Amino acid sequence: MQAESHGAGTGLREPVAFVHNGFTERSAWQRVRDLLPVLDAACLAAGKMALVNVWRPIGASAERFPLAAANGRSMPPADHVAVDMIYADRVGEGCRCTDSAGQGWFYVGGIRNDEAMLLKCFDSAADGRTCHTAHTGFENPAAAPDAPPRRSIEVRAILAFDA
Repeated sequence: MQAESHGAGTGLREPVAFVHNGFTERSAWQRVRDLLPVLDAACLAAGKMALVNVWRPIGASAERFPLAAANGRSMPPADHVAVDMIYADRVGEGCRCTDSAGQGWFYVGGIRNDEAMLLKCFDSAADGRTCHTAHTGFENPAAAPDAPPRRSIEVRAILAFDA
């Protein structure tokens, strides 16, 4: 298993410039247990849950270094490689994604700071639907040379559904 280190103690992080997804099945359930009291986590585990990221730019557009996401149906499970995510207070597990033929990618050009993208980073449904959304920031060659640096915010949410 590879390891990735995040955060430099400043509270600010650069956009991630490699294809990744924040959770594996194991780490998604572990994160729920870490964040929720035992009884709530047990009730949640009995049903269906998803982890989503809500991402948006702050201030100017993120056109210089936008967020790209993969069509989950175009990414076979073998393209998701588990890696340790090393933080100051814990070690988690995420996915670093490999490149393979047939992957479909998109980005939303010109996204404004009053708009947001939702990324499904884990879905516990075992019915064949896409479970992860591989994503990355990338240097946009079409951006204006004087485009401001990207500033963005990401919030993670746990969604619980009845079984």
